[in-house]
Amino acid sequence: MIAMVALVGCGKQEQTDANESTPTTTEKPVKELTLEEKKVVGTYEMVNTINLNSSINVPNTYTFKLLDNKVYVVYTNSKKVGGGKWTIANGEIHTLITSKVGIETFSFGKQDGEHLVYRINPEGFGLKAGSLTGIAEYEYNTDNRKGLPENRRHTFKKLD
Repeated sequence: MIAMVALVGCGKQEQTDANESTPTTTEKPVKELTLEEKKVVGTYEMVNTINLNSSINVPNTYTFKLLDNKVYVVYTNSKKVGGGKWTIANGEIHTLITSKVGIETFSFGKQDGEHLVYRINPEGFGLKAGSLTGIAEYEYNTDNRKGLPENRRHTFKKLD
């Protein structure tokens, strides 16, 4: 009789609410994007003409995708050329170039740890609300921010 009471008591202690989920050690919690982050997720594009010499102008299309898992990917003429992680801080998009997200880093001199900053543009001046303009960069693996000169401030128009 004492054994039955002990078993029933143990059973009550182990019962859980059916609505509660039991966390496992293998699951990574998924952090929900903020409203501000949800607004910037999407595809951005810029067409830039490179003058190879006085008679040859080569247009290049740069596509910049901010994904909902806080990873970004960059394409040049539809070829993946790099990417990394992105965050929003002080109303600006900060991109950190990293190969740790399974994307090769940029082939044109950028390396892991480089950090670029984009302004989220309001609507106007022929731009769709939410277009992005590169405005600053951080020196490699430092907190030393420097503004980009005008000739490097490129704007990516939001496509979706």
